[in-house]
Amino acid sequence: MNEPFFFFFVVMLKSLRQERRISQQKLAEAAGVERNYIYYLEKGTSEPTLSVLMGLAAGLGLTFSDFAAMIERLVVANNT
Repeated sequence: MNEPFFFFFVVMLKSLRQERRISQQKLAEAAGVERNYIYYLEKGTSEPTLSVLMGLAAGLGLTFSDFAAMIERLVVANNT
């Protein structure tokens, strides 16, 4: 995975989950993964598949394209 994108994915995932007051367990259920996988994603030690990214976005109340666009904006803003 693209390193800047992955770094900001990790930041955005945890931030959005906490802002929305969603537990790791609830997000995991929505994404169809185990709770510990969310933990590893938020620590940056696991990289999600496309299907997991789509499930995470849905679990956060976003479309995949909106989720990806949010991360891309962070990458662009921090590369200028």
